Amino acid sequence: RDEAFVTRLAAQCGLPVGTCVAGQVAGHDVLLIERFDRAVADGMVYRGHGEDFAQACGLPAELKYQRRGSPGRRFDAAAIGAILAATDQPALSRVLFLKMTLFNLLIGNNDNHAKNNGIFLRAGGSVQLSPFYDLTPVLTVPGFVEELAFDIGAATRFGEIGLDDLVLFCRDIGIPAQSAPALASAAAGDLIDQIEQLSMEFPRQMAALDRLFGKTASHLNDVLLLGRSLRERDTHVTRGGGWLLS
Repeated sequence: RDEAFVTRLAAQCGLPVGTCVAGQVAGHDVLLIERFDRAVADGMVYRGHGEDFAQACGLPAELKYQRRGSPGRRFDAAAIGAILAATDQPALSRVLFLKMTLFNLLIGNNDNHAKNNGIFLRAGGSVQLSPFYDLTPVLTVPGFVEELAFDIGAATRFGEIGLDDLVLFCRDIGIPAQSAPALASAAAGDLIDQIEQLSMEFPRQMAALDRLFGKTASHLNDVLLLGRSLRERDTHVTRGGGWLLS
């Protein structure tokens, strides 16, 4: 349910995403996902060749998080930058990946690891980013680590991210440092405006996502000096506790 909702939210923000629908089959809650690496023509199903970022980097699945790798053999911003540089339109790919990264930060998806990003390899050697997928607000529930799938500058957790970290991340994925503050501010500001407006119609089941967005949007709003207006929300918590809870 959460993944289907957030995927639709990303599409409403103008981001290219896959298609998935939450529903029930034979009494079981299911997520139905339309494959975007297949095409149907004249009654035949054709397979498009795709690779996730781990495969593109030559990394095994167990190294899909930056924290599990080592310098020169890990999924980090530099590795992402190398993939984006190989696409048909590197400049557009870099800006799009920055926007998607900011969206993930805003909705609490710090699980956007190397297996959850991909490219298409077309005939003639063309390389394109695949639609974004597996968008889940993992930080709305307890039990998930708060470490980011890949560092943003020197930050390993969302709360550590500052302007310098965003500039470093932009530089590492190939965006000139002098352009980074303006690009990051514009992208974050637009996303905050869009999600804030859309959040007015979030269903009751997405109350935790709404509270989390209030926290993440406020942080980026302060870090980037955006001056966006955000309505007051309850504090986002994922577990109860008494006065001894640290």
